[in-house]
Amino acid sequence: MSAFEELGVMPELIEALDDMSWHLPTPVQTESVPLILGGGDVAVAAETGSGKTGAFCLPVAQVVYETRNTNLSKSTLSETAPTAEEQAGPIKLSEVDRGKHVAVADGFLAQCRDRAFWQGVRATRGVASGKWYFIGRPRDDGICRMGWSSVHAQLNLGTDQKGFGYGGTGMRSHGGSFDAYGKPYTTGDQVCCMVEFQLCEDIERSRVLISFALNEKELGEAFDVSWKELGLDNMSLIPTLAMKNAELEILLQERSTTAEKHGFKHISGATLADAVISEEAQALFDEYAEEDQDGDQEMREVESEKAGEKGKAPLALILEPSRELAGQVENELTKIGKQLPDRAVRHLLLIGGGSQKTELAMLKRGVDIVTGTLGSIVKHVKKRTLSLDSIRFFVIDEADTFATDNLRDILFLHEKVPTKNRVQTLLFSATLHSPEIRALSDKIQSFPTWVDLKGKEAVPETLHHTMVRIDADADTAMLDECPDGLEWPLDEVHIFEDKGRAKNKKARAESNAGIADGVDAADLRSQTVKKLKLIALKKVIDANAMSQAMIFVRTQRDADNVESFLIQCSGVSASDVASRRFRGRHDSGPEVEYSCSVLHGGRRQEERNQALAAFKASEVRFLVCTDVAARGIDIVGLPFLVNVTLPDKSENYIHRVGRAGRAERLGLAVSLVAAQKEAVWFHTCKKTKGKGVCNNRKLVTARGCVMWYNEGKLLGEIEERLKGRIEELGPDLRRKNVDAGPVMYGSKIGEMDVSSETAKRVERLQPAVRKLVRMEEEAQAMFFALQGR
Repeated sequence: MSAFEELGVMPELIEALDDMSWHLPTPVQTESVPLILGGGDVAVAAETGSGKTGAFCLPVAQVVYETRNTNLSKSTLSETAPTAEEQAGPIKLSEVDRGKHVAVADGFLAQCRDRAFWQGVRATRGVASGKWYFIGRPRDDGICRMGWSSVHAQLNLGTDQKGFGYGGTGMRSHGGSFDAYGKPYTTGDQVCCMVEFQLCEDIERSRVLISFALNEKELGEAFDVSWKELGLDNMSLIPTLAMKNAELEILLQERSTTAEKHGFKHISGATLADAVISEEAQALFDEYAEEDQDGDQEMREVESEKAGEKGKAPLALILEPSRELAGQVENELTKIGKQLPDRAVRHLLLIGGGSQKTELAMLKRGVDIVTGTLGSIVKHVKKRTLSLDSIRFFVIDEADTFATDNLRDILFLHEKVPTKNRVQTLLFSATLHSPEIRALSDKIQSFPTWVDLKGKEAVPETLHHTMVRIDADADTAMLDECPDGLEWPLDEVHIFEDKGRAKNKKARAESNAGIADGVDAADLRSQTVKKLKLIALKKVIDANAMSQAMIFVRTQRDADNVESFLIQCSGVSASDVASRRFRGRHDSGPEVEYSCSVLHGGRRQEERNQALAAFKASEVRFLVCTDVAARGIDIVGLPFLVNVTLPDKSENYIHRVGRAGRAERLGLAVSLVAAQKEAVWFHTCKKTKGKGVCNNRKLVTARGCVMWYNEGKLLGEIEERLKGRIEELGPDLRRKNVDAGPVMYGSKIGEMDVSSETAKRVERLQPAVRKLVRMEEEAQAMFFALQGR
């Protein structure tokens, strides 16, 4: 038996996994796959390279295949509609037509303790003619709505065109619109929900009127809907209760004098005949259908073009923060589905930059799984070229990147998924411990299972954390170490920067003296910090003989500036920098000494792919990247990592440095930390999203696009998270007190001479390790002995 079979993975997928040499599941797959196949919401923390992509791709592909293969697809109406037996009996709350977290007792009491989502329940039968009412009453202080809906409506009452509700907050709801109506109600209040079907000779004048009364006081008409608008399929309206962490009851024995004096009858007296429209009404609809058949057909064709034909909308949506990660997921799905019948699971990548014609054609034909970046997915949904009506899986990878800046778009997409779909929401993140992740889970998940295989501070023990303090007052002599002819690549956040590009030391001194006149001291220090960091970067690279390193910066512009600086350090003049950027070569040309490639969202997708591939193949020494672009990238045996600028959140520091020192290999992380505040761009405008250039150098507090960056404060937060001080490199920019000669970063511990400190630590751990080995041997022996009985 395959180890994956024990997790519930189907044989066809196991064959594909064997072809991929996946013989044993990783810990995150062992924990997550059964939970996802079991049907619940899951939140998972696991580091990059742990197999977490497979942890969600496997179960999602399997459930999608099984769903399509058994013709379940979008049609959840037949699964949730009241049974014939229920409809034939007395009217009560349905045991079938209800949300997955709604409990129904005795046919009149409904309870839901889901704090994140609205849940609902309908009665077993509705009415389609005459004047009817029912009474509902809250049993506690939870949030609730009561009213009428058709069998095709969402159970979240009032959020589509087929439901009409009155909420405890004093709002009426229909079609997703919420307007003030009546008064708020709470525990013990009685709400009378009334519906009247008015039949006229003209369908335009035939109306459905819905009104409410609170504790026998009429609140007036709430909804006046034409039969034409409601439609024949939705003509039968059913008593409906919706709730969030609430308990409601429908009063089948109590009567309303207010309703009955206006000729309304209690719903308990309705028969099966009352649930079907009259012959006169049917004739009216038939006449209308003949007159408007051509118009309806045209409308249906338009809607089909917009959102795909029924049953062809995707069942799974996977969101990734970058194009690279989305591409990795797409490749994984292709490999996993290799042994399935041809086109059994159709998947599509939406990341922008591709052929829109091809994307639209595939969406029209129908796909099962859509993977993409948030911007591209939102764009298609808003254009109605991508329908989320059938979604069963809502997967967010690297969820911590979406939890703050993109929360509105995430909620927008999640709200587009009908609640009756019983969607599974899966969050995968490098950490589950941030308040933002917890808040996101509360908003979009329902009673999730938390799987934390990483821990709050999961940083490899083989990684050395170090720093270099950059002091604009004490380290100015370092500026003289830059090559003559260097043109400083700066971000132009300071208005005087164009004066500082001198060609030699004497000219630089004269220029700096001129700049100092009339310039704020803080601005001057900030500019000096930017220059010193570039010089320090080169010195750190040289001092530690960095053969390969990831260099993290804050913005796309910073990445371009570091690239320009490294190219100039290789002997290329500033005027030739553009022509000597990465071209996929390593073995010739002056750029070799400090060869680098750049990974950020401003570069073309093809260029980004080539940059990453070249770094992985060691064709270039350095990969300069931003946080978002580098998400999920796993470089085997990465020895060095440099933070030119500290991240603004301590958890992002953990994400960055965790890429080095993996797989029992030693790693060195160096952070360049400014002693003074640094002025940086923080764009609040929209110019940078297009081709425009922003020159608003006012502070953000004054509606500008510049802020002061305090790395000293950020360093303190990082050290607090690590529960220890970060070691400061010595004057030679190497680690201090290394007593056994140079450390070979990137090498496994067993492949190199270790320091006496490390040797002593290993010696201390040996007794415990030996004991664990004996215990493991005994456990395995007992297991096989029990099997033999």
